[in-house]
Amino acid sequence: MSDNETQKSQAEQNMERVRRAYAAIATNDVEAFVAEFDEYEILSPDCLPYGGPFEGKEGLIKGMFATVKAWDNRTMEIEDMLANENMVVAVATFVGTGKPTGIHVRFPFHAVWRFRDGKLVSLQPVYGDTHLVREVLKGYVPE
Repeated sequence: MSDNETQKSQAEQNMERVRRAYAAIATNDVEAFVAEFDEYEILSPDCLPYGGPFEGKEGLIKGMFATVKAWDNRTMEIEDMLANENMVVAVATFVGTGKPTGIHVRFPFHAVWRFRDGKLVSLQPVYGDTHLVREVLKGYVPE
């Protein structure tokens, strides 16, 4: 097998793991989401109510529950994925209603999923409008 075929197959495997993780979050299955990770790190923007780095399995669970519980009618519309053997970048649109305000929003969202030796090790969400998210979630305090 050539290096290009190995990279392509690893990239495809990485994208499949990311797809499973998004499917788990779509059904609020935080445990299935966490199961896709081999190491546990989420680097969410500090300015958000559920922001900050979350490390370790318990940290990852806490961060995802805080995020999921902030929104009603939340969907992630994946438009494209770019992948190589070390990274998947998901290009998406986030749609949801902030629980504390009832405001419905739609904004660009990207996520950088990092892999090391075929293992999913971190996720870094990139919000298209953190100011909007803060306004929509005003008053939200994660448990």
